[in-house]
Amino acid sequence: MTRDAMRAFLDPVAVAGSAGLGASLQLIHIYLAPLKRALQVLWAVGTAGLLYIILTKDAPAAVFVYEHPAWLWAVGPLFAALTGVAFKEGLCYNKWEAAGLFGALPLTFGGHLLRLFPENVEHGLLASCIVLLSIFAGRKYTQAFKDDIGDKSIFEFQEMPVEEQQALLGQD
Repeated sequence: MTRDAMRAFLDPVAVAGSAGLGASLQLIHIYLAPLKRALQVLWAVGTAGLLYIILTKDAPAAVFVYEHPAWLWAVGPLFAALTGVAFKEGLCYNKWEAAGLFGALPLTFGGHLLRLFPENVEHGLLASCIVLLSIFAGRKYTQAFKDDIGDKSIFEFQEMPVEEQQALLGQD
């Protein structure tokens, strides 16, 4: 496959990835509604930036943003939303690959924006993000559905009157 043929796949893959993250953010179980909405807003802003670049620039969005790091501000919210999902999954399920993504994504994209690293280090960070994201996505398919939903009992407990909470705890 030629380099030009591979470049032709970049935008469809980016749109598919954004759509997948959007679907995940609709289905994800985050009990704090404002946090879930914040991640969804970040996704929407980043997706709008991605689509703008795709529709107005001559190069594929990934290439354009790589060559013009300031445009990370347009697509960065998309990766902030992904970082938020990684944080949630790492915290809730103790997944090492999610914890790795939580660090690697901001380091990779922030490092590129600020031009902190030489090109070979950036490529290594990007490769680590790809590997971690692949493991993260693959392991979601092996996670039991009941484990993915979680336990809402603490929130039900917090909604009870103090007297009921104390009675349940044996602190009459």
